[in-house]
Amino acid sequence: MMNTSDQVRKKLMARAQELEEEINRTDRDALDAGDADVQDPIDYVTSSAAKSASLEVGTIEFRALQDVRAALERLDQGTYGICVICGEQISPERLEAIPETLYCIRHAEEASRAKESADQPLIGG
Repeated sequence: MMNTSDQVRKKLMARAQELEEEINRTDRDALDAGDADVQDPIDYVTSSAAKSASLEVGTIEFRALQDVRAALERLDQGTYGICVICGEQISPERLEAIPETLYCIRHAEEASRAKESADQPLIGG
């Protein structure tokens, strides 16, 4: 069954709100981590690791929020549900599972591999 644009919009808006709330919570957690007045070296390392983990989670959620907002823009422009690489329709099942997706299943795998290789640090020098 194909979703109407109103149903898709509601789903995307709910996802955006969920992500915004999680980002705010993660930001608060990162700020609260390690606020003790006295820290020994172990506490400092633990606190720094907690802040780093919170910020990394926040970054992932921020990227997801950007994807959701971009999907809402595509919905407004009439290009929602079309793969940005090949221009083919994205399957309704894929859109149901990942409403903010930019890619058909074939290109999603390619994009994921490209992103993973881009995120890898350069080795050697």
